[in-house]
Amino acid sequence: MFDKINNLVLGSKDAVIATTVKPIVNLILNQRRPGSKILSLDIDSKNKNVKFTVQTPELEEPITMEYRGYKIVRQNGKYFAEVDEVIKSRPWENSYIDGKRYKIPPEIVKAVEVLL
Repeated sequence: MFDKINNLVLGSKDAVIATTVKPIVNLILNQRRPGSKILSLDIDSKNKNVKFTVQTPELEEPITMEYRGYKIVRQNGKYFAEVDEVIKSRPWENSYIDGKRYKIPPEIVKAVEVLL
């Protein structure tokens, strides 16, 4: 029973974080790549997975990506997400997305810290 309650609480927390972070990510993404946006964002903090669907002007169809086994690390006052595995719904040539470590913009860190 405790596991069910814990899963419910974590799921709710994850949904709140995703709902809070999504517009911030869209703002940053649109500034860097005009016309781009995150269509969906799902966070599973228990299993350390993030799954999202993104649309960019250069893509006819959105692409879905999943980052499995993430952890947030702090180094020299900056935050990074380190990822064990990146899964894409189809091939997409982009070295930034194919990496294993991503800098987290300060705006996103601030929004998530409030909720953690």
